[in-house]
Amino acid sequence: LAELLETMFYYTKVSNVNYKVTLEKMNFSAVVLQTMFSYFEEFEKLGITPDINAKEDINIIGNEQAVKRILQNLIKNVLIHGDKDVKITLFEGSGVNEGKAVFTISNREKPGDIPDPTKVFDRFYKADKSRHTASSGIGLSVVKKLVLSMGGTIEATSENSIFTIVMMLPMTGKL
Repeated sequence: LAELLETMFYYTKVSNVNYKVTLEKMNFSAVVLQTMFSYFEEFEKLGITPDINAKEDINIIGNEQAVKRILQNLIKNVLIHGDKDVKITLFEGSGVNEGKAVFTISNREKPGDIPDPTKVFDRFYKADKSRHTASSGIGLSVVKKLVLSMGGTIEATSENSIFTIVMMLPMTGKL
């Protein structure tokens, strides 16, 4: 209950039209790896070994607290709703995505817990219609608001039972 209240408070905070994050240069790669490592035991308990392919020293213009919150919410989403085959990548965008750090996180979908990619960022959306999970349905909505507040983009796809979220944030010098 405490976590739900804290999440609701945070959602209300980031939904305020006057909410602004302080942007600064930060090492996105280091934050991704540190955050992933902090969930090592949870992945281990579920028998999941994430496949992580993160380029080192990708610097972005962002807010470290917001980025940590985004990553925590995305990882919790995988732990609750994913069914193995967890893959995480971080690389520098090219072509139309040049100047952007591209982060992806994907997992096999659990049978009966198939998300609608067009709705996952909506407040209170839950793919688990029977409400068997402890999720609040606002974590990914918070993620989207934080990503947008840092000038980034985020989208979800579902193909061949693999759910993927792709987030792009501006790299250093592209503010």
